[in-house]
This record gives sequence, C-alpha cells and structure tokens, in this order.
Amino acid sequence: MPAQQPGSDIPQGLRQVWPIRSLEDLGIAACEAARMVRDGTVGRIGAVDDLYRMAEGAGLVFRYGDDVVQAYISAGFEAIKIEPNEAKAAWLEDCVNDDFDAQAQGPGDSHGADADAQDTEATRPPRSKRVAVLRRASNIEPEPIDWAWEDRFAFGKLALIAGDPGLGKSQVAIDIVARCTLSDPFPCGEGSAPQCEALVLTAEDGLKDTVIPRLIAAGADRSRVHILTGTKIEGAAAGEEDLFDLTRDVAVLRDVLKANRKIRIIVIDPLTAYLGETQAHKNAQVRKVLTPLIKLIENFGVLVIGVTHLNKSAGKAIYRVLDSIAFVALGRILHLVVQDSDNTDNRKFLCDKTNIGPKPAGLTFICQQVEVPTRTGNMWVSRVSWGTRTINQSADEAIAAATPGANDKNSAINEAVDFLKRLLADGPVASTEVFKAAKANGIATVTLRRAKKDRGIIARHDDSFDGGWKWCLPSQDDQDSPR
Repeated sequence: MPAQQPGSDIPQGLRQVWPIRSLEDLGIAACEAARMVRDGTVGRIGAVDDLYRMAEGAGLVFRYGDDVVQAYISAGFEAIKIEPNEAKAAWLEDCVNDDFDAQAQGPGDSHGADADAQDTEATRPPRSKRVAVLRRASNIEPEPIDWAWEDRFAFGKLALIAGDPGLGKSQVAIDIVARCTLSDPFPCGEGSAPQCEALVLTAEDGLKDTVIPRLIAAGADRSRVHILTGTKIEGAAAGEEDLFDLTRDVAVLRDVLKANRKIRIIVIDPLTAYLGETQAHKNAQVRKVLTPLIKLIENFGVLVIGVTHLNKSAGKAIYRVLDSIAFVALGRILHLVVQDSDNTDNRKFLCDKTNIGPKPAGLTFICQQVEVPTRTGNMWVSRVSWGTRTINQSADEAIAAATPGANDKNSAINEAVDFLKRLLADGPVASTEVFKAAKANGIATVTLRRAKKDRGIIARHDDSFDGGWKWCLPSQDDQDSPR
C-alpha cells in the first residue's frame, strides 16, 4: 500500500515529520513528536493518536499489525531522552533490530530503567519476518472490571445476545441503550445504568419505521444515540456509501470513538451482517476479523453488544451460536433469549457463558406493545417489559424445554453412543458392519453419525480390510495409530 500524500488530515504540528514510509520512519517521527510534546507544541495523547493515524495511512498497520506500530511509537518516545541526534538515531536503530530490553539503557544514559515503564519490548528481525511484541508482566497494573450492568455487560468487552428470530433480541439491546442514555435503573434491583451515549449499527431493521420508534417506546434520550448507516470515501457524494465492514472499517470506528468520547456502548445488529466476505463458519477467519475490533474496544473502554441468531443444530446452547465457536470464544459474555415453554408470550434472558465474573441469575421479560406518535398518526411498537424476579435455570435446560422433540433426540443419540461403545469395546470394526448392526438395532444413519461425532469415534483406512474403513474408540486409536 503506497504512502498517502500530505493533506488536511495530517495535523499541522506533525507535518514536518511527514512522510512516513516505513517502521524506521515511524520511530524517527515519534522521536520528533516527543520533542514537540516536551516543548509544549502538541499534547502527548493527541500526538500518539495522530502518529498512529499517519502510520495507518501509510499502510504500516495493515502490513505489520497494531501491536508492532504501537511498539515503534513507544520506542520513538523513549529515544527522545538521548542526545545528540546521532546517538538517538543509533539507539533507535538498535531498538528495532535487537532485543528492546537489552538496549533499554541507551548509550551512556542513566534513564534506561525508565524504558521498562513504556511497557513494550520488541525485537526487529529482517524486514521479511514478523517481529515479536512482548509485555513485561510486572509493568501491567491490574484493573477491576468496569461494569455497564453488574455481572451482565462490561465496558471494554464484547458481549453477545443470541436467540431464535422474533424473540426480542434487538428490543433487549435497545432497552439497554435507552437505560444508559437516561441512567435508569436495571430490573430486579440490579443497580442503575451509567449515563453515556450509544452507537447503533443495524442492517435488518428500518430506521424510521422500526429502530427510531423502538427507541421512543423504550424512552431513550435520542440526542445521545448515534446511528452508523455506512461508510464512504472522504469527499464522495451523498448516497455513495457502503455498508460498514469490520474487515475494512475498524479505523473508521476508531475515528468515531476518538471524536466522541461519550460513546461507551456500540450495538451491532446483527453481527454477521458486518463481516464482509468472511465465512462465518471458519474459526480462523472469524478470529481474524474480530480481533482488531476486540483491541479497539479494549483501548477505548466501550461495550460492544453483538446481536446474533442461533443455528438449527441440537445439543448444548453454547454451540448453537452461529456456525463458529470463535464468536463465543472472543465474546466475554453470552446471553441467550429463549421462549418460555409454558407460556409462549414470556421470554427468558439467560447468561450461558461469562469469563469475567459470576454467572448471574436469569431474567424474564415480555415484548409489550405500546403506541408511539408519528406525524401521520400513532403506531404500535414493541418494547421490553422486565419481570420482577430472577429465575434459576440454565440455558441448556431452557432450550431443551422450548425445542419440541429435543429430549427425544438427545435420548436417541445417547442410545446410539451406548451402542457404539458396546460394539467397539473389543476393537475396531469395519464401517460396513457398524452400519448393518445399527440398522438391525433400529438406529437411524443420521443418529449414528451424530453419535460417532459426539463420542469421538475414529474412522480410518486399513489395508487389512481390503482397502475399506473401520471404526474404533479413541483409546484404541491411540494404541493402533492410523496410517
């Protein structure tokens, strides 16, 4: 990616360090920016942000990654302590080519110990190789979780709200936004929402006929709610915008958060609509596109609520969130919206996974219809009305109860698992014989294959079976490795 030309987006105070074409240029530019900070020409926070943006424009973040760029900026700021300029340049060159920690003392400088306070160590192999970015644990201060809603949603984290279509997931997200714009209390006496502004990305619901009426019905202060409808090339005509794309537009989101520090909640509904061409069932691709978002929200301390659907598979609730476990793995908290099996008007809001605190009790709600005035008359809109008591039920139990035939299906799979364990107990069996025996025992092929997957049964090719396949238990495969 070629370096961009100087323009109005380059801060006036830093134009003398332009252009930045390489990591070495970035380090030297950071030295110069540090001098400006020392002289009072620019502020440090603004200078660091501007250097990062300039590096982004030069394609360095894309080529080397966020951590590496930040490491070079930190190294440049540390080098300002060294005089004269020749020694500074030599020291910086050593920093980016050798072990950062080993060089932190600098040439004859008594302030070298302060380098550890920059909290970043880097090694700079040849340009064609990646560089390691290390952080010394002793330089990282512990911080408590900054809760938006105690034990349920936290600032600086990705949380997911998942459920089948039409159960009120989006209304729950809108309700949380509304409470935070007003600092309203949460249900069941769980404290009050911290007042802040919110950013909403919605790809499925119309703004005028759905999203805005829902905000009004929830009582939100709409002056504190921003709608991100898309992105476009700077200077492009109105209407030439594209849907926000997490594979392309994280830098745009960074600019929005930098310009409005009061935004502390972002709703992405649905999350999968903003993944670009990412294949949502591939873990590696999902992790690659979500990791920059995770770093961004950690840096700015904002809560991101990703709304998503459940897949149609059976089994544990946590594996029904989309098609890749990476969504759940990267999200710190997962909440499920489940229909009450005893009363289909009722909904259950259940935490199925949390990595950052105790699992909270479940909540209940209904989607209540209220009238919202418009210029042409009133319209009926749904809003969340929370129950007054918590419930103690797991997401797995609730989904099993709400899914007709789920218990029967699980029972059939368990029966097939027991069949396979008995059949393979004495050693590997030809797959053709397994299918024959299963049919004789009334086990459907699809159930047999599901049981094989759940139990971890190994299928492997063996010449002793005339080029055929045989099934064996995992423990047997350890003793007799497949070819």
